[in-house]
Amino acid sequence: MKKILIILLFIFFSLPAFAQYIPVPQEQSRQYKKEIEQVIKTQIPIAKKNIDNVFKEVELEKDEYEKVLKIEYSMDGILFGLYKLLINTTEKYVGKDKVYISEDGDTLSILFEALTPYLKDNRINSSKIYSLIKYAQKRQKELEKKYNYQIILE
Repeated sequence: MKKILIILLFIFFSLPAFAQYIPVPQEQSRQYKKEIEQVIKTQIPIAKKNIDNVFKEVELEKDEYEKVLKIEYSMDGILFGLYKLLINTTEKYVGKDKVYISEDGDTLSILFEALTPYLKDNRINSSKIYSLIKYAQKRQKELEKKYNYQIILE
């Protein structure tokens, strides 16, 4: 679990931090749409399965500290992985490090916000992504309730 957290932090801090939108070139839009839809089609079921596996991992965890870390960060890590795949695919068409994010606010929502213009401009149905986000939120609440855990915001 510590390795996963370190990897996520490394990836997060290695992302550029200035918002900028560079559209996918029109002649590549069709191919971009095809690739992104393939990522969504193949990765959403995997992410959903991984979300369900978090419950098993938490149940099997004996160390309370590790259990708390899994409850707090596992769902975000799964969504982060999906967003990163979508961003990497987008950067193939607009250039490496061109899908920038801001340092303000919730990281996951900012990653999705950075992707949103590309999804809209290329008429990509993002309903499966929204459904996955809602599913992750629902499962997170179930996990917190089951283990009487609540994230304390400071």
